Amino acid sequence: MAEFQKQIETLSRQEQSGMGITDAQRQQLESLQSRIVSNIKVKALNMAEVEFIDLLRRVTQTIQGKVIDLQGAARGQRGKRYAARVRAGPHGHRARGHRPCRDSR
Repeated sequence: MAEFQKQIETLSRQEQSGMGITDAQRQQLESLQSRIVSNIKVKALNMAEVEFIDLLRRVTQTIQGKVIDLQGAARGQRGKRYAARVRAGPHGHRARGHRPCRDSR
């Protein structure tokens, strides 16, 4: 990995100074990259990274689902309290069988 990183830095500096990358340099870089990709430990690291990202995605979805549920429940409770106040009228109560007082119309 260190050799690959060193090669990348060298080629980057070379390009920045206006010099092109030769076919031999490109082939050497591709060879290093192939060796890295085929390394069992690198494969294991990549698999662990994929599994970790998937776990983070599932945790985030679970949290977002709970937040949405809580927000919906809070809206529902506010809506019920508001509807009860509107039905009760301005004095906070409504007698059975009586019309609402004049102020609530």
